Amino acid sequence: MYLLTRPRPKAATSQQAFTDAGVRVTTLAPVDIQWLQAGIQQFSNLAQARPLPDCIIFTSTFACEACTETLRTLDPAIAVIAVGDSTARCLQKLGVHARVPEEHTTEGLLALSELKNVKDKSILVIKGEGGRTTLLEHLEKTGAHVNAVTVYQRVVLKKPLETNLWHWRNVKGIIATSGEMAGHLFAHYDNDALRQQPWVTVSERVAQGLRELDITKVAVCHGASDRALIQWVKDNWE
Repeated sequence: MYLLTRPRPKAATSQQAFTDAGVRVTTLAPVDIQWLQAGIQQFSNLAQARPLPDCIIFTSTFACEACTETLRTLDPAIAVIAVGDSTARCLQKLGVHARVPEEHTTEGLLALSELKNVKDKSILVIKGEGGRTTLLEHLEKTGAHVNAVTVYQRVVLKKPLETNLWHWRNVKGIIATSGEMAGHLFAHYDNDALRQQPWVTVSERVAQGLRELDITKVAVCHGASDRALIQWVKDNWE
């Protein structure tokens, strides 16, 4: 059995996906997600303004879900980029085709040809509260006109939601989908037990953060979707 971190709205879906694939997990959700109506309205205004933005970047599935109403009528002339496959699928369900980088990280986004020559282009970055600033800083440095639109926030739960009962003696590894959620595990669970487990996460940056927590067995799966993580676990831990 493995421990998997997901935000609360994704916990049940991820749990079911792993179960259907024959991989036993307990999903731990240390944070919830709340929409920010002011940001959602700001996105609606900017996405429909004239002249149209040249490009919109969605940094997560939550960024997509928060903007559902406007996305249903988004002008197809606007280029859309999604950070990963799950975000692209969310957009596709709303009739929006998105380009996806090979590596589902900020660095992967910046490697896309669409973001190489952006001087004087208008770019919207749809995101959650906080998070990294690397993408915004790079785009601004290369001459783009960037609007960062915050459409949701993470709310730390007093105690992580657990999808089922579990015991450390049954845990064979930990699947951490973000550095933030991994850090929250250390606030609630036995730190020595956490450090003894093998971990897999979704980028080298997060992996390095885990190593700084004195976790020695850390691997990287280049994809944060349930599908990618399930396949990695089957290939490497099963």
